[in-house]
Amino acid sequence: MLSMASSLSYATSGQTLQKFDYQTAHFEEGLVAYGSAWYGQQFTASASYYLTNITLKCIKLGSSWTKLTIGVGQYDSTLNKTNILTTQDIPISSIIGDWSDQNFTFSTPAKLSKDWKYIVFWYCDGTNDTNGFGFKVSTSDAYTSGSLVKSENGGQTWTIYGNDAYFIFYGYAWENPADIFLQWMPMIVLIMMLGIAFGMLEEMMKKA
Repeated sequence: MLSMASSLSYATSGQTLQKFDYQTAHFEEGLVAYGSAWYGQQFTASASYYLTNITLKCIKLGSSWTKLTIGVGQYDSTLNKTNILTTQDIPISSIIGDWSDQNFTFSTPAKLSKDWKYIVFWYCDGTNDTNGFGFKVSTSDAYTSGSLVKSENGGQTWTIYGNDAYFIFYGYAWENPADIFLQWMPMIVLIMMLGIAFGMLEEMMKKA
């Protein structure tokens, strides 16, 4: 289950969580997720990392709903159940009834790869805009690597809503073999060039 996190630590790995992708510069407007109105923040992973914690500037509105669901999935225009990485419920009792930065922790992290597109999405079983999950968004396109999106059919298809949610994503890095290869590529190329140069020098010395 998702829960409010009192400290940003990940007991299993023993690593202190790092802040990765975020948009906190603007949060002028409030929207409400309820019923069939699902929302999400599309983003491009800035690094390869396990997404373990998310912070939203949000509020509990009303009290006749029971749970909020937050999930992470690979993003395309038809996000479906096969490419959702993790999804869990959080009880309404764990959500504060005042606008504030509220941090939620995934018990099962989502493994993200650098430069891939993903979506963190949320919805609840509220009934209207006074009885649901409120969250802050920008009135400008503050985040350039994604956008706020909305689904009206249970997360099967998404449309660009515009602007961006206020969000902070935390986690800890994992070593992507492709990233490691790119990191060491200049050294590999240098070693290969030196090998070729020494080979040519050896041939020249044999002919001398």
